[in-house]
Amino acid sequence: MGRHGAWVSGRLGQAEIRVAPDRAVLISLGLTADQVLPALDIIRREGVEMRTGFITEDAREVPLTVRIPRSRGWQAIRTIERLRLATPAGVVPLGWIASARKMPPPPTIYHHNGRREVSVFYRLGSAAPRTGPARQALDERIRAGIREVHRPVGYTVEALGEDEGTGWFKRVLVSMILLLFAVLAITFESLTAPLLVLLAVPLTVLGATWALVLAGMPADMMALVGVVALLGLTVNPAILLVDRMQHRTLRGSWTAGAAALAAVRERTRPVLMTTCTTIAGLWPLALATGRENEIWPPFATVVMGGLATSTVLTLLVIPVGFVFLHRLDRLFGRLGPWVVIAWAGATAAVITPLILFEQITSLTWQITTTLLVAAVFLGLLVQLFRRSSDVPRPAWGGEPPAIEARFLRKVYGQPGPVGRAWRLGERFAERVLAQGGTPFVPGDARERILTLTVLLTGALYLAVSLNTMWWRLVFSFVSAAIVSSLLTQLRRLRGKCDELGRVHPGGPENLVAFFVPWIVLTGLGLFYWVIPLMSRSAVRLPPVAIVLVAIILVVVQLGRRTAKRLSAGTLEQRVQRGFLRHSRNLWRWSCRRVFGLDLPRQEIKALEPIHFSVRRGIVGILGPNGAGKTTLLRLLAGILEPSLGTVHLGGVSTRRIQRHLARWIGYLPQDFGLPGDLTGREYLDYYGLLYEIGTRAERRQRVDTLLQEVGLAEHAGKKIGGYSGGMRQRLAVARTLLRLPPVIIVDEPTVGLDPRERIRFRNLLVRLARTRVVLFSTHVVED
Repeated sequence: MGRHGAWVSGRLGQAEIRVAPDRAVLISLGLTADQVLPALDIIRREGVEMRTGFITEDAREVPLTVRIPRSRGWQAIRTIERLRLATPAGVVPLGWIASARKMPPPPTIYHHNGRREVSVFYRLGSAAPRTGPARQALDERIRAGIREVHRPVGYTVEALGEDEGTGWFKRVLVSMILLLFAVLAITFESLTAPLLVLLAVPLTVLGATWALVLAGMPADMMALVGVVALLGLTVNPAILLVDRMQHRTLRGSWTAGAAALAAVRERTRPVLMTTCTTIAGLWPLALATGRENEIWPPFATVVMGGLATSTVLTLLVIPVGFVFLHRLDRLFGRLGPWVVIAWAGATAAVITPLILFEQITSLTWQITTTLLVAAVFLGLLVQLFRRSSDVPRPAWGGEPPAIEARFLRKVYGQPGPVGRAWRLGERFAERVLAQGGTPFVPGDARERILTLTVLLTGALYLAVSLNTMWWRLVFSFVSAAIVSSLLTQLRRLRGKCDELGRVHPGGPENLVAFFVPWIVLTGLGLFYWVIPLMSRSAVRLPPVAIVLVAIILVVVQLGRRTAKRLSAGTLEQRVQRGFLRHSRNLWRWSCRRVFGLDLPRQEIKALEPIHFSVRRGIVGILGPNGAGKTTLLRLLAGILEPSLGTVHLGGVSTRRIQRHLARWIGYLPQDFGLPGDLTGREYLDYYGLLYEIGTRAERRQRVDTLLQEVGLAEHAGKKIGGYSGGMRQRLAVARTLLRLPPVIIVDEPTVGLDPRERIRFRNLLVRLARTRVVLFSTHVVED
């Protein structure tokens, strides 16, 4: 059985204080409950002038107005218990004859169409039928059971049908989506770009649904109107992003990934600013008080939730979808319009009968089945019309292809796109400091303190005024985060930071900032768990939630501390040995990337920008250890990605032939492993099988030729374990030559060889360079 049951929608109202009289004490004093009620009326008279004022000695009457001091919780209860009550036995406090305690707030009753309403929702279990006559019979039994419910005078119970509640919404939604698709298709001159923009629609509905669930509001008419209004709001950021991406790819010769990243960088700030201002303006409308004709809370809640969720997801999903659809556009362009029309027709021919004859009745399964069938047909068409070869071949005639490095640069430890965007302000400050400027002075923190103070005031107001426990919890910790930021700015104001404005560790501000979230959690647990538990009232914050929040706080603070230690260099990046080595390495890796985006990284410049071109012949790369020789050769071989610049082989960028680069470039690293239990011929024959080199006879002929060329023909049947260092090097070169590559890259080939073997190996490289491009690195001047 799945999760099922019924629940009442609506927000919680104001908290109540229940006064329960002790009937035994009332009887002993000769009182009734009606005689006690007038004593409580004074509490409701705040701001009302009393009928009889205060009479002074000169017979003047001073008017009296009831004012009750602001109090919450136990203070209000003590005020009630101290009220004086006149009885036949004398004046006694109300607390002697009655008990007062705070009660959880009841659900708010909404006003709609001139009457007060409460919506009751239900969810069927997994065993209930979903479609067909059995489902119709079940719905009729539910409606009959609702009609038989006893209703007091003045109460009605209505079962709202699906067509009555949401039928109009479906018709309007479908019409709006089709109209949007038509307009966007004409504007973008593409059939796939509108699909990417309309991807914001399900993201909007997802956020709006979660907003209603968290707020405890029904999906009434105004909520659906809010969804319709959202469609015009949330597609705007998607249109801006897609338009910018398309402009860069069509006119700027940008790749799809680079265009997507650049558009997100450019549009993130204005999109977030407009979203925040819209949410801030709609927030007062979302506060429900239960008053008559209050129709705006569901509308505002839907708009705020959908706008916030769709904005964040749009900035993440739209760029990924753009790259995918860009490739799909190229695929459709390659297939041609008639093939695309045939593909769409075949998909419609399969899906339409299934829907018309009610073989698939659920909208979710209709969409899923359509996508699956379309994907299968598209895959078949791609296989049928596949090009013979999509790999561009480097062009060369009788000469080997030239290998060219264009402004090649490599930096290890460089942050990714998100990290670079996060640290953009700090990098700007570093450039200002490098040019002799002053990027930060302590007085600059005053503006941020003022801004954070305003934000803290709003967050505290929402944390106190909202009745929903979820939002109180959220805004309480938002307030804690703002307080921590305020303390950081106070420390910067005191000058406890470096020239870039980075706060020094230690100090009372950092200590208080560490304990602020724990103080907030302790206060929430005290007021919403401990005190209600001791007073035997309803607990609003369960202990499970408190434990879960405490675990999150521990993980966040420990992760941040670990990230800071890794950034400062007091903690090693990797654990080489010890208990739970792999788990500890995973933890440090996660902390560095999740909690250390804003922290400086130790960037190692392995290779400064270099520009050169090499044609047929042998070229040696000379330099001391650590100069970047190995990094350069790995960049040329396509093993590493450059931080800047490109490598071209025969006029073709190696990025375009990355997966097939081993066909034309043979790379021999400095450290290579050779199995000692195989002979030289068996070893080369094994790699010939892996490289798929011709038939057995062709492979045997090439192996014998290579063994003869490297001078190992006499030792071909000998175990590799008995080879000398120079013989191992020559065998590794023979393995590199198995595919007959026109370019050979060798890293430190003469390390550990005796003088005779070094000379023999150099002569081998000279012979190979007659018809090839040979690059080798060394730190030995003699080589």
